[in-house]
Amino acid sequence: YVTILQDGKQYRMYYRGGGDLRREYTCVAFSNDAIHWTRPNLSLIEFEGSKNNNIIWTGPRKAYHESHNFSPFKDPNPAAKPDEAWKAVSSSRIDIGGGNKKNVLLGFVSADGIHWRHIRKEPIITEGAFDSQNVAFWDVVQKQYVCYSRQAQQGKRSINRCTSKDFLTWSNPVLLNFGNSPIEQFYTNAIVPYFRQ
Repeated sequence: YVTILQDGKQYRMYYRGGGDLRREYTCVAFSNDAIHWTRPNLSLIEFEGSKNNNIIWTGPRKAYHESHNFSPFKDPNPAAKPDEAWKAVSSSRIDIGGGNKKNVLLGFVSADGIHWRHIRKEPIITEGAFDSQNVAFWDVVQKQYVCYSRQAQQGKRSINRCTSKDFLTWSNPVLLNFGNSPIEQFYTNAIVPYFRQ
């Protein structure tokens, strides 16, 4: 999964880099025109014996899902703390006992979009499938955070929506309503704000 966004005059691309299904990595690249990209040497996380890379996040060795669909955004909320100017969601799996695991969404914050930390140890959203790219952002019209994630509807892959005022406490998920249209498969939602004049 990839997230491309504009920060001032610079574009950023966040994407899944090397690794395998036991451990995955999130990387960043920069561009001035969204055509020609450079991968900075950030020296943050070791990969194959070297920190000479552009990796910004990886989960613990046995929790690859922390980087499986890491989806960041720059937070335009005027109340956002400077050290939480960037936020992200990513799925993980937690043990719920009896050898069973459950997919959940973790929350992340960053001052610069490069150096990340968990907003808290516990998941921020626990109801949903979270098995593809989940998208969150600050809704400037509704003045709240919104998160769109995968959930089944009538046996098909569909999308639900949660809201939050503080990125920590979230509403229960509500499936999107497509009116009289037949329910179709939505593998990755790719929802972004749509600004009208």
